[in-house]
Amino acid sequence: MFSNNFNDQLYYISPMQEEGCPYGVRDFSRDQHNEYLREYELRRALEQQVRQRQLQQLREYQIQELREQQFREQAYREQQLREQRLREQQLREQQLREQRLREQKIREQRLREERIKQQREEEARHVSNQLFSGYIESLNQYYENVEKEQRKQHIKQEKLNKIRKEKEEERRRAERKRAEQKRAERQKAEQEKSEERSQREEARDVEVSLRKDFFDQFFDAFVQVNSIPHTQHNECARASEKREAQLKQQKEIEAAEQKRREQEQNAKEEAFKQELLNHFLGTLGFQQVEQTKQSNVERVDEAKKQAEAKKQAEAKKQGEARKQAEAKKQAEAKKQAEAKKQAEEGKSTEEIQREQINRLVNHFFGAVPFEYVPQKTDSKEETTEKHDTQEQNTSTVDSDNESVASEISDSASVSTQSTSTLASPESKLHKHLSIEEVEDEEFASFNKNFRK
Repeated sequence: MFSNNFNDQLYYISPMQEEGCPYGVRDFSRDQHNEYLREYELRRALEQQVRQRQLQQLREYQIQELREQQFREQAYREQQLREQRLREQQLREQQLREQRLREQKIREQRLREERIKQQREEEARHVSNQLFSGYIESLNQYYENVEKEQRKQHIKQEKLNKIRKEKEEERRRAERKRAEQKRAERQKAEQEKSEERSQREEARDVEVSLRKDFFDQFFDAFVQVNSIPHTQHNECARASEKREAQLKQQKEIEAAEQKRREQEQNAKEEAFKQELLNHFLGTLGFQQVEQTKQSNVERVDEAKKQAEAKKQAEAKKQGEARKQAEAKKQAEAKKQAEAKKQAEEGKSTEEIQREQINRLVNHFFGAVPFEYVPQKTDSKEETTEKHDTQEQNTSTVDSDNESVASEISDSASVSTQSTSTLASPESKLHKHLSIEEVEDEEFASFNKNFRK
C-alpha cells in the first residue's frame, strides 16, 4: 500500500493498482473510497509529523555534537596555549639564570684581571724606579761627552774661521789694489777721451761750417739710421743675467740648507721630549733604555756624517766657484784677443773708409775740397772700456763716439751705393738724389718726417 521510497513526500498507490485490478472493476462504493482516502490522508499526516520530529531531533543532535566538538577543540587549543606559555616562561627563566651566571663569571674575570694588572703596574713601577736613576746617570754622561765634542768642534771652527778671515782680508786687499789700478787706468782713459773729444769737436765745428743745408740733412739722417750694432751692450747684458742667475741659485741652495738644518734640530728636540715623557710616565723598560742609548750613539754618528757631507758640499761649491772664475777669465781673455784682432783689421780698412767718405762728400760739394779724418782708437783703450762695462753691467757709450764711429762703420755699407753713383756718368753732374730714387725705406721715411 505504501512504498518505502520517501523523498520528503509520500506517493499514493491505490488498492486497486496494488491488487493489479483496473480501476472500477471491483465494486467499491464512493463512501468507502472516501473513508479510505481520509484514513490514508490522516495516516500520511501522522507519519509526516513523526518524520519531521525525527528530522528535527537529528538536527538538534547534530548541532549539539558540533557544539561539543567545537568546545573540545577550543579546550584543546587553550590547553596547548597554556602549555606553550608555560614552556616559554620556563625557557625565559632558564635563560635569565644562565645570563646571571655569565655576568657573574665576567665580573669575577674582570676582578681577577684588575688584580693582575695592578700587580703588574706595581712591579713595572718598581722596576722603572730602579732603572730611572741608572738611566739619568747614563744620560748625564752622554750629554757631558756631547758637550766636550761640541767644545772641540767649536775650537776647530774658530781656528778655521780665523784662517778664512785672514784669507778673505788678503783677497780684499788684492781686490782693492786691482780696483785702484783700474780706477787709475780709467781716469787716464777718460782724460785721453776728453782730449780726443775736444779735438773732435773742433774738427766737427770746421766740418759743419763747410756743409750746406741739404748735405747736413742727408748725411746726419744717413748716419743716424745706420747705427752701430750694440754687441757690447748685449754681451754686458748677458753677463749680468748670468751673474744674477748664479746669485739666485746660490741663495736657493743656502735657503734649502738652512731649512734642512732647522728640520733636523726640531726632530732632535721632539725625540728628546718624547723620551723624557716616556720615562716620567713609568712605561719605559730596560729594553727602551738600551734602545735610547743606541739611538743616541746613532744620532752622534749621523751628526758626524752630516758635518762631513756639509764639508764636502762646501768643498764642491768652492771647486765650482773656482771653475766658474777660470771660465770667466778665459772668456775675458778670448774677448780681448777678438778685440785686438778687430782693432788690427779696423786699421787696414780705415784708409778705404776714409777714401769712400771723401769721395761721397766731394760728390755733393764739387767746388769745396773736404778730407775726413777718422778717430784713431787703440786696442788698449777698447779693452779697458769693455772691462769697465762688464764690471758695471751697463753699456754707457758717449753720443759723440756713437756719431763718429757710426760714420766709420756705416761708410762700408754705403760704399757699394756711393761707388755705383760715382761710377755712373751722371755722378760728374752735381745732381742730388730725390726721395723716390733712394732705396732705403728707413731713410726715406726719416727724410719725410724731417721735411714736415
